[in-house]
Amino acid sequence: MQEQPTTNVNPVEVKSPITGFIESIVPSRLSNGAKLFLTGAVINGVSNGVLNSIMQLYLISMGFTAVDLGKLFMFNPLFCAVLSIPCGIAADRYGKKKMLLLGFAAVTFGGASYLLFNSFASFAFAFAMFGVSNAASTVMTPSIPLFMRNVIWRRRLVSMV
Repeated sequence: MQEQPTTNVNPVEVKSPITGFIESIVPSRLSNGAKLFLTGAVINGVSNGVLNSIMQLYLISMGFTAVDLGKLFMFNPLFCAVLSIPCGIAADRYGKKKMLLLGFAAVTFGGASYLLFNSFASFAFAFAMFGVSNAASTVMTPSIPLFMRNVIWRRRLVSMV
């Protein structure tokens, strides 16, 4: 008796490392654009964490204390939180392109302050400018429910907020 070759009813899909990584952190019900957006957000968060750690070591090597670091690192989220709604209003009134230009200018001034000066005030200004840039760029952040294909999942997500 000769054996029949078996056919695989459920073929296994081979995934690349990037696709496997994306599938591990976001639900499969999301569109590819949403998956890429969320993956970018994760990578952005990790890179910001690394940059902040290096910045803290740099500032400590310059003689800043833990209290100074706490004060400096407070400027970015404080300015972002205070200016996010006014930036959204300004984006509606003047356009998103102008807000992006404002954000780019703020990052440029903040980066120049990092490079040119090394006082507490200059670093506070730099962190404040990064907060302004973050607030100005929030107008470009899409709403995650817009990425959802399935209306039921979109409703669940919106109802949780």
